[in-house]
Amino acid sequence: QSPGTISKTTWVVANTATSGSSCLDLCSVELFTSSNCAGRSSREWATEKIFDNSGAVELGAPHWESSCATRMQECNNGTSLAWIGVEFNQPHAVGCMEVHQAAAAPAGELRAYACRSPPPSGRAPSWDPAEHCQPMQVVHPKSSASSGPLQLISDASCAMDPASYIAEDVARLAKAENAANPAGDPTV
Repeated sequence: QSPGTISKTTWVVANTATSGSSCLDLCSVELFTSSNCAGRSSREWATEKIFDNSGAVELGAPHWESSCATRMQECNNGTSLAWIGVEFNQPHAVGCMEVHQAAAAPAGELRAYACRSPPPSGRAPSWDPAEHCQPMQVVHPKSSASSGPLQLISDASCAMDPASYIAEDVARLAKAENAANPAGDPTV
């Protein structure tokens, strides 16, 4: 594992509001444990499911890839960003990704998110990774055919309130410990 990489079971890739495209038109995404996109990758990791902002779910997909003729295309619905996510059967540290986009509408900016879990069943269209996951810094693919290595670094700019994804983790931990009210103690 490379220094600074984050280990999560669920990873999401989204276009940004300034990406130049309202659609996320991916032919493939490969995640790597290293920061230079070499060595162990998501092609070797067992996948639970691939999911998107429309609510579509593909269970047990071997890896996150399709031909550009049958690509993973998601367009925003006017209220959120287009995104595609993958849930692995165990946490994986990710330090880099490579994407291949369709030439018709490549996104000039992408953001990856490290998530504890995918959206609850039936909630994907209203689920926003920016509200539930830890953001990585925005990356800029070099071309539509192949992005080249895109190093994933946790976004520490505080452009997003960390309470939005930390509160979810605290609530999940409290529930797991059968705590009735984790914020009830004023000394916490």
